[in-house]
Amino acid sequence: MRIPAVLILGALTVGLFLSCVVPASAQDELSYEQYRSLSRAADRLDHLAVFEPLHGEKGMYLALGERFGTVIVLKYTAEGSHRVWKSNQLSGAPEQVLVSDLDGDGLDDSLICRTGSGKIYVWALEDYTLVYESLPSDYTKIDCLTTANMDSDPVREAAS
Repeated sequence: MRIPAVLILGALTVGLFLSCVVPASAQDELSYEQYRSLSRAADRLDHLAVFEPLHGEKGMYLALGERFGTVIVLKYTAEGSHRVWKSNQLSGAPEQVLVSDLDGDGLDDSLICRTGSGKIYVWALEDYTLVYESLPSDYTKIDCLTTANMDSDPVREAAS
């Protein structure tokens, strides 16, 4: 059985994340190199998103779309990493995960996921409550997703 290159790249990326966040003695925050490594890896893969803590606490969050049809959020600090949230089973495997400011206040507030089955999910970053789920009849396929201010109000909208 041939393993798709995307899965191999994903496994290598997770290995990179784990090697970037080696426990450090007497260090409260991630080093610049650790932040940079996490950010670079997330920029290269659509099913990963990196975001800062909402309330100024130390560390960095990583949202990861798993091939098993869930999204997980991991928190990375200098002491290591741990899972802080996992979504319910989604309709289809996540193909794209992004974090965005949808309410227009300048701070990221939403975790957005696009699946291979043409579904969009939006969760609030504050407590990971589901705030939007597209209907099965809304889209048959979505090739890409982004957010932008597409009208005259100050908030951003999801655009596919």
